[in-house]
Amino acid sequence: MHCEYFVNENGIDYDFGFICKNGSILCKVNPGLEEVSIKHISFHKNSTDGKTLIELVTQKAVEMNYKYLSALVIGDSKLVNLYKREGFEVISEMIYLYDKENKTRNLKKRL
Repeated sequence: MHCEYFVNENGIDYDFGFICKNGSILCKVNPGLEEVSIKHISFHKNSTDGKTLIELVTQKAVEMNYKYLSALVIGDSKLVNLYKREGFEVISEMIYLYDKENKTRNLKKRL
C-alpha cells in the first residue's frame, strides 16, 4: 500500500503525518515526554489503513529515538480496540457526568 509521509513546517497543531489511499494520521512530537502523540487518525472502517497508519507512526517514532506512542480517544470503542491490537494499553479512563455514554481514554505504547 502506498502512503506518503509529510512534515508540517509550522509545527503548531502537529509535526508530521501520513496519508494513505483511505486514511490519514497526524502526530505531535513531545520531546520532554519522549513520546509521539497521535492527534488525529481517520480511515474507512472497512479498510486496513488504520493498522497501516499506526505501524508507520510506530516505525517513524523508533527512527526518531522516541520511547512511547500515545493517543487520546473519546467514545469510539472500535478505535480503542484497534489501538489495543497494536500494543497500546489504556492508562486512564474518564467518564463525564454530563455524558456517561462516551468514555475518554488515554492510551500509551512503549516502543
